[in-house]
Amino acid sequence: MLGRHCGLSRVVENFCLEMVQGMKAQQEVEKTYGITGDDLTRFLVAVSASSGVVSA
Repeated sequence: MLGRHCGLSRVVENFCLEMVQGMKAQQEVEKTYGITGDDLTRFLVAVSASSGVVSA
């Protein structure tokens, strides 16, 4: 039973890590287009949107 829990925990961790890495990559691309500051994609909004909860 514990093995299954640890496996699921790892899946969730990998999912979240990929989300953060993707958002960081998105911000780097936006910077090449001259977008800066508050106009960059925000981490919290994107992560919340993937869970169905959108907050600013």
